[in-house]
Amino acid sequence: MSTPERLRLNTIAGPLLGEFLLGMTVAMGGLWLASHESDAAAGAFGLVNQILETLSVAFRVLAIGLGVMVTQYVGGGQHAAARRVALLALGASSWVGAAIMLVVVAGNDVMLDWLNAPAMVASLAAPYLQWFAPALLLDAYNLSMAAVLRAHLFAKDSLRIMIAMHGTHLALAFVIMRGWGSWDGMGLEGYAIAMLISRALGLVLHLWFWRVRMQLTPSRQDWWRFAWVDFAPVLRVGLPGAGVEVTYRAAFM
Repeated sequence: MSTPERLRLNTIAGPLLGEFLLGMTVAMGGLWLASHESDAAAGAFGLVNQILETLSVAFRVLAIGLGVMVTQYVGGGQHAAARRVALLALGASSWVGAAIMLVVVAGNDVMLDWLNAPAMVASLAAPYLQWFAPALLLDAYNLSMAAVLRAHLFAKDSLRIMIAMHGTHLALAFVIMRGWGSWDGMGLEGYAIAMLISRALGLVLHLWFWRVRMQLTPSRQDWWRFAWVDFAPVLRVGLPGAGVEVTYRAAFM
């Protein structure tokens, strides 16, 4: 492989590795904070995290499919089609995110019973999981919009957003969970609230980079527009691409 090709690969793979490590760091930081609350809080944190990772597979299927489709259109010079699929990401994320929110809100007790959560852990995990519902919707937007940015070879910009988002999450989680001064903090639920705030920041930053880098400014209708004709190719690419993770998460749970 020539030097220019290796450099181009590093400019894409390096930021992806950075995003992966950031996500792991925040999760480990949250577990460390939860373990300082109680053993039951640490157990609830781990249990809920596994549920969220399983539900988030739906977002990854969407992100993989969108990323590949946009990359194909950009590489083929079909910029109008690439813009259409990029905007489709918002509408699809709204519907998929809303469906996952409904699963969390309506079925959290069922999921905890299914996983045989001990009573002490379940009493902490149930309200904690509920706090994640709106954050999951924002996470769907952020994953899809990041995939579109990377498909346009703006991987470094995507990494900058993730640094700001995950850094905010960890910093706020420390304050909201542990408290400040005379305030004792909110304990485990503070991690979910910090995630909600950080994901809102990530969405704002993604919208800004979309406008600056790709000259894309979504309209109000784009947040809900959805057509199976455009979405079917995304699923045909995304489902096989995420097949290993879907199988792994199903077997793990």
